[in-house]
Amino acid sequence: MKRSRNRSGQVVMLVFLFMMVILAINVCYLCTTGKTMISNVNVRDFAKNRGGGQVTKVVQAARGTIYTSDNEIVASDVKKYKLRAILAKRLDAKKNPQYVVDKDQTAEELAPILGVSKATILDRLDQNTYQVEFGNYGRNLSSITKEKIMALKLPGLEFDEITSRNYRFGDFASYEVGYAAVAAETDPYNIVGQMGIEKTYNNWLKGTNGQRVYLVDSKHNTLPNGVISDKKAVGGNDVYLTINSTLQTELDSLMKDMQENTKASKACAVVMNVKTGAILAVSNYPSFDPNKRDLTNYNDTFLNEAFECGSVFKPFVYANALTDGVLDLDSKYESGTYDYLSNGRVIATIHDHNRTGWGRITYRDGLYHSSNTAICHILSEHTNM
Repeated sequence: MKRSRNRSGQVVMLVFLFMMVILAINVCYLCTTGKTMISNVNVRDFAKNRGGGQVTKVVQAARGTIYTSDNEIVASDVKKYKLRAILAKRLDAKKNPQYVVDKDQTAEELAPILGVSKATILDRLDQNTYQVEFGNYGRNLSSITKEKIMALKLPGLEFDEITSRNYRFGDFASYEVGYAAVAAETDPYNIVGQMGIEKTYNNWLKGTNGQRVYLVDSKHNTLPNGVISDKKAVGGNDVYLTINSTLQTELDSLMKDMQENTKASKACAVVMNVKTGAILAVSNYPSFDPNKRDLTNYNDTFLNEAFECGSVFKPFVYANALTDGVLDLDSKYESGTYDYLSNGRVIATIHDHNRTGWGRITYRDGLYHSSNTAICHILSEHTNM
């Protein structure tokens, strides 16, 4: 009798050990493949599709605003939206569907709003996954487009809010202001300056993104007291330009008229406060709209291209001589040619632009005629230069 009980105990122990070994093997197999040995069900995919667990959400920081000197907004953040559709069956607390119930109807009503064919949207909705996005035509949606889609009251359509950059005046000192954009499609919450002030002052303008970690149930509802951590975002700093919005708009208009009248291939113009050196307006042609980024040339003509200043500096030579009190505008000189001497030898002969000059004229008339020889006489005979 005692021997029989011992044998039964041994059998039970062997069965128990066998089950423990099988369980251990199953756990190892599950950890390696994500599937169970007996049913071969992919537990990982099931858990992923079912939802629930811990969610990490980026809290995007506001990028600094760029203002003109008269406090007009040149560049600022604007909210855009990304559309996604929930395909896995999901109900809210009141048992209302929170997934795409009628794919055909959803595709038919979404197509004209997104500007694509019904078949294109159906192709997305027919995928066997928890949720889908809609590519480029489902990104960067305006608040107006979002409202149109929400008005359809189609279940399963949700939006992710994303910040992008907006340039209120469009083509407005564009090469100097530049533009900022998302660094990579995989990182939509990181806006980086690509050119101009947006790039130069990127570290000043950009903020620091925050992060929110919380727990959700299988329906992706936040659990009570489920917030694990909540790091606030820190906004970027603003930049104030010396550019005046009224002067800039007027200069851009004049630049456009000039190009239409002269058919110039490129040009630039600047308005500067001569006492402080502050740039009040600057315009380049051809230019671009930072919202569209329709660039034909990445080179800033005003800042990056070399050119001869020429006669525009003649008034500065006159102004310097008048300030020093060494020039009488009514005194006369001989125009036409000027021989530049070095050690008693003629090194170069300077001509006025008409080659013959205007005879013996006053320096006042010389400025009017933009005389080259007038400048030579002032520099050699009236100043210490």
